[in-house]
Amino acid sequence: MDAKYYKDLSHNYLILRSTGNLSTIDSPFTKEDMGYKNEYQNKMITGNKMKYLLPCSIRNINDEIYFYYEISSKQSIKNLYERGGMKYEQMFQLFEYLLEASREVGKYLLEDNRLLFSPEYIYADPEGEEFFFVYYPGDGDTPIMPLAEFLLEKADRENERTVQIIYKIYEHMQDENFILPEIMKLFHEPAGHSAADGKDEDGRGTDDAEEAKGIRTERIANEQKELVCRAWPGAEIEEEDTKDENEEERTLEKGNMIISGVLLLLCIGTMVSVFCIRYFCILSIEESVLTVAGIITLVIVSSFLLLSLIMAPVRGRRYGKRGDEKRKIIEEEDEEPQQYMAVNAYFQPKKEREDSLQRGREKEDVYGSTVFIETSLYSIENKLYGTNKGNKYHIDLNKLPCTIGKMVGGVDFVIKDSSMSRIHARFTKDGENIYVTDLNSTNGTFKNGLRLEPNETAGIEAGDELRFGKMAFCYR
Repeated sequence: MDAKYYKDLSHNYLILRSTGNLSTIDSPFTKEDMGYKNEYQNKMITGNKMKYLLPCSIRNINDEIYFYYEISSKQSIKNLYERGGMKYEQMFQLFEYLLEASREVGKYLLEDNRLLFSPEYIYADPEGEEFFFVYYPGDGDTPIMPLAEFLLEKADRENERTVQIIYKIYEHMQDENFILPEIMKLFHEPAGHSAADGKDEDGRGTDDAEEAKGIRTERIANEQKELVCRAWPGAEIEEEDTKDENEEERTLEKGNMIISGVLLLLCIGTMVSVFCIRYFCILSIEESVLTVAGIITLVIVSSFLLLSLIMAPVRGRRYGKRGDEKRKIIEEEDEEPQQYMAVNAYFQPKKEREDSLQRGREKEDVYGSTVFIETSLYSIENKLYGTNKGNKYHIDLNKLPCTIGKMVGGVDFVIKDSSMSRIHARFTKDGENIYVTDLNSTNGTFKNGLRLEPNETAGIEAGDELRFGKMAFCYR
């Protein structure tokens, strides 16, 4: 089946040519010749908006019927899982949507054997959360083995559960009489890992898994700390010393606050006692003067103690800043020897200084003369360099295939720009030639100013200018 792609101002289309005749669409005089079946299928898929199917329209060009399936903002699973790694959940969701699509076409009295199962005709949103299928009117069954072989190749091999389910699915699809509900039952069979009991194949619970994860995290942290200590032997000691000093200062400050609080309470109690004596007792002039002086002294002392309690949090923050300053000074001291290397070189013995000057003159002689380089030593960099303002990306094309876009985790090289599609384009290599393919992008892929059609592939050579959305690159 020859598929083509087309883009107008705001939509991308997958185009498939019908095997029927133009007259089967509108002309009532050829129904007996071509039958009612194809005409009914055509009217159903174009006149109804069916869930899980790509929207379809029919165009008549040169007495030929073409089906236009809208694929805007979608990717075929062939492109989406080109790198492999299709997970168990994604596989389950694919067959779940396929079963729902089969039921949906059945509501309109259409046969589900006309759904196309080839991976290039099954589309999904770039996150792989929804799947859409192509209904191709005609007679006979469409082969399903291309989908089985694709899943077998692209399944996540690191997940044992995924490997087990894909081999079971492949065996069922080899049977000509298989039905989709039977495949869905495979996903509900007991497996090595059950979400219901929270245990894996070894019988360990999720709590054990979490504990193991915590141990791994702690081990990684210790390894990183060990590497730092090897690179800078005094780092751990200095860090511990700084922490100990800060801890001692905080402990001392806490003790001072307790003592100040106790003394403040004693002063207040003493003042209350003196006031009671003056109120209930008859005092001489000398005793009255002494009590007044005592009260004034106690008020002054209480004020200082209260001020000390108020300023304690401020001093605590100051101690924290002091610790940061100490760490900064330690880092600066570690860099100082490099700054004084040139000064220390001056105090070398006379013979060593002469040898250094002689080596410097030899270097000047080498750098001063021009050495001829043979052109055979030049090699193509195989890199894309950003050329427009703000584009500092360099894309290495030595490891291919390489997919670019803005979806983290879904592409090999992420370009953070609003004009980029989530999965925008792919670079591939055939022999010594490198090719770029537009992956149904919204703002297009341009080679030397000419826009590529959706899913069109073009070869690139040194000096070519490529543009993805508004991000321009030069290939060298």
